[in-house]
Amino acid sequence: MSRPIAILLAAPSLLCALLGAVAANGTPNVHTNVKDFAHLAADGDWSPAIQAAIDHVTAANGYENGATVFFPPGTYDVHRTIRLGKDRAQYGTRLSGYGAVLRGTKALDAQPLDYEQRRQALTEAKDEFSLSALPGELDFDGKNVGVAILELWDPPGVEGANFVIEGLTFDREARGHGVGIKIPAETVPKNITFRDVKINGQYVGVHINHCYQIRFESCLIRGNHIGIWGRNHFNSVSIVNCEIRRQHRHGLVIGPNVNQWGSTGIHVAGNIFEEIKGYGILNAGGNAVNITGNYFEMVGNSIGVLTPFWSTTIETNVFLSNYGHGWNMNSHRGQVVSDKAHLVIDASDVQLRNNRYYGNAVLLFRLSGKSVLDAPPTIAEGVKLPDGLKVADAAGLGAYVYGADRRDFVFREFQLASEASPR
Repeated sequence: MSRPIAILLAAPSLLCALLGAVAANGTPNVHTNVKDFAHLAADGDWSPAIQAAIDHVTAANGYENGATVFFPPGTYDVHRTIRLGKDRAQYGTRLSGYGAVLRGTKALDAQPLDYEQRRQALTEAKDEFSLSALPGELDFDGKNVGVAILELWDPPGVEGANFVIEGLTFDREARGHGVGIKIPAETVPKNITFRDVKINGQYVGVHINHCYQIRFESCLIRGNHIGIWGRNHFNSVSIVNCEIRRQHRHGLVIGPNVNQWGSTGIHVAGNIFEEIKGYGILNAGGNAVNITGNYFEMVGNSIGVLTPFWSTTIETNVFLSNYGHGWNMNSHRGQVVSDKAHLVIDASDVQLRNNRYYGNAVLLFRLSGKSVLDAPPTIAEGVKLPDGLKVADAAGLGAYVYGADRRDFVFREFQLASEASPR
C-alpha cells in the first residue's frame, strides 16, 4: 500500500483520537449522543439514558452555552418525564433527532401527577407569579392535562433558554393521553424554536403555560385532542408553515387565561388546518392575533374569536367545507355552532380582509370596536343588534348595514361625490 493511501485511511481514526483528546481536556465535542448512554436504558426504558445525555451538558464537562443532544434514528420508549434546562450550561441546547421517536408509554401515564404538591410548594415559597398561572395546566373541565414526555425549563442564572427542538417525533402508546412537550407554570424558558417536530396521539401536543417568544416552524401536529395550547402570557409567538390535522377537539387554542391578562402578539401564517372536530383556531384569550394565509378544510368551525380582549385580524385565508361530524360539537352561549359558519365571532376589533369562503362565512354574537368585514354575517340566535348598525367593508367600497326587521346585513356601496346627481 502506498504511503499517501495509508495516511488517508488512517485519517479518520486519527481525527477521532484527536477529538477524544480534546474532549478529555475539558473542551466538549460538537454534540452529545444519546446512544453513548445506552447502558443506562433498562427494561426498554430509554428515559434514564436520555436524561443522562442532557445532564452531561454541564460546565464540569466543558460546556458553557449548550450543545446539540443527538438522537440517532429509532424508537425510544419513555417511562419517566425528561427535563431540559435544569443546568445553566444547557442554555442554548438543541435536541436534534430526525428519524427518532420518543414514545410515551403506559408507565409514563402512570407517573403520579404532582399538581397539589407543586401548588403547596409555590404557596410556601410565596411565589405568587407562578402560583397564579398554575391552574393553566387544567383543561376546560378542570382536569389535569397529564404527564409530559418532555418538559422545558429556564436554565438557572440566565434569562431565557434559547432551546431548539428539531426533527423529533413524539408519540404515545395509549392514544389521547398526556402531553408531548410541556412548559410548566413555574418557569419561563423564553426563546424556543420547534422545527420539523412531529407530535401524534397526545391529549395535548404542546402545552405552554406562562411562557413567551415561541416559534413553530414546519411542524406536523396530528391526531391529538388539542394540538397546541398556549395560555397565560403566551406572547410573541409565531406558528408558520405547519400542518395541524385530525385533532379530536381543537387545533390551536389561545387562552383562556387564568388569573392573567391576555396573550399578545401571535402570528399564525401559511398553515394547514384540516379534519379537526372542534375549532381549527380558538382565540379565547389573545390580543393582537394575526391569522393570515392559512388553509382550512373539514373543520367544525375554522376560527372562533371569543377573546375578551382586542384586535384579531383574519386575512387572505381560504375556508373550505365544514366537518359535518354530528358529535363533539362546538357550543357557545348555550347553542351549537359547529358547521354553521367558518368563523364564530364574539369579540371586539375583529378585522376580516380578503378571505375566501365556501359556505356560510361568519356567525356573529357580538360586533363592536373597530371591526371590518369582508362578507355579510349571519346573526346568532337570541342576539339583538340596533337597526341601521353599520360595519365597514374591507375593500373600502361601502358598508354592511343591519336591518333589525330582517335580522341580516345588506351591503351598501358608498356613493362617491363624482357619481352624485347634480343639485
